Amino acid sequence: MASISSLGAGSNLNLQGILDDLRKSAELQLDPIKSRQTSVKGQISAYGQLKSALENLQKAATALGNANTLRAVTGKSSNDAVAAVTTAPGAIPGQYTIEVTQLASVERLESGLIPSRTAQNGAGGTIQIEAGGKTQTIELSEDTSLNGIVKAINNNDDSLVRATIVNGTDGAYLMLSTKQEGTSNAISKITVTPTTPGDTALSNILAYDASDADNSKLSIQQSAKDAILTVNEIPVTRSSNSISDVIDGVTIDLKTTTATSGPITVDITSDPASAKAAVQSFVDAYNALQTTIANLTAFDTTNQTQNALTGDSTTRSIESSVAAALRVTASEGTLRTLSELGIKTDATPGSNGKLVIDSNKLDDALKNNLADVNRIFGGENGLAERMKSTITPMVSSTGLIKTRTDGLQDTIKSLQDRLDRTQDSIDSEIEIYRQQFVQLDVLMSQLTSTSSYLSQQFAGLAAQR
Repeated sequence: MASISSLGAGSNLNLQGILDDLRKSAELQLDPIKSRQTSVKGQISAYGQLKSALENLQKAATALGNANTLRAVTGKSSNDAVAAVTTAPGAIPGQYTIEVTQLASVERLESGLIPSRTAQNGAGGTIQIEAGGKTQTIELSEDTSLNGIVKAINNNDDSLVRATIVNGTDGAYLMLSTKQEGTSNAISKITVTPTTPGDTALSNILAYDASDADNSKLSIQQSAKDAILTVNEIPVTRSSNSISDVIDGVTIDLKTTTATSGPITVDITSDPASAKAAVQSFVDAYNALQTTIANLTAFDTTNQTQNALTGDSTTRSIESSVAAALRVTASEGTLRTLSELGIKTDATPGSNGKLVIDSNKLDDALKNNLADVNRIFGGENGLAERMKSTITPMVSSTGLIKTRTDGLQDTIKSLQDRLDRTQDSIDSEIEIYRQQFVQLDVLMSQLTSTSSYLSQQFAGLAAQR
């Protein structure tokens, strides 16, 4: 059989074009499958957006139901130069008068004059420091100079003291300061154990015993002191200037005494701004969910087109369930519903069920009916709990949306299998056509060759006559 190098070459017919057209026609049956795939993938993506919006709403509802959010307080000092205050959850509104007699201070020890800060002091050893009921041992390397002692102490993160050097006119002085303030953290003893027995060079600089000051080589330059103050005329003594255990949820940072300024006042007051911000965050999250649902389910009447979740029963169920969770009714109190707090559904046409806030009503509720607000938002059957019980089954790893998207993923797989089978069928059919066209091409080539031969023969016979 004659060989054909290019389809159609033997017949002068556009067989490749015909074959391509046949393929295009056959592959039209793939379009509905691909269109369905695109639609299902769009649904999966849409459910992802819906889940994210639901999780944001649940997070906002949880924050709103937190008692610390609703009972947030703020602290203010009448004189921050004397004492600053910060508040934490659990603080109760109140007013306190504070007088500061004495600030807490660290203890500072000073060595005698040391002519050179670089000269070595013996062959090394260990320095044992006892302070604040703790004992710490510091290894001193070959460098026993004043510089080496300071480096060894300060390079130890667990050191009970800080070491510095003060350069005087005639030489240097070693300073050791406790890291923590207060008499309970004072240095009680420093003992040196030399590497070489009988070597007293380091002891002559560092030896200290609080109970035997006369025989100590370090002297007290500044005594450790406790903070002494009164809070509403109640005496208070603490080892630190940062005091957090006198007023529940309040930290007082002392800066100076009140000897000059006189007593100061600390006011701990309710902070409705935090609660109001949490309400706004919830409303924003709810409205964002409504916008997401509206966009995903919208139908364009002009162009007669729909979105990924238009007419989707799962989405409609989610929307109605979340809206139902808003219908909170407290069992007691002056205010019992969200609308009585100033949170209601926007009645404006086209608002898609979004919420609006009546700021005046909300401010009044936060100021005068905080217990009611707590019950409505954070009570046993309050908004936070209702949103949790409603949304969790929707967004959990075994929830409604996961089940729905798993089903859609199965549909994607089924559609891909169908697409692959159809494509294989088309490829097989086109290959049959190709083989038939090749045979036609060969036949036409042979016929053309025979025709040419006969024409030559007839022409020769005619010439002999």
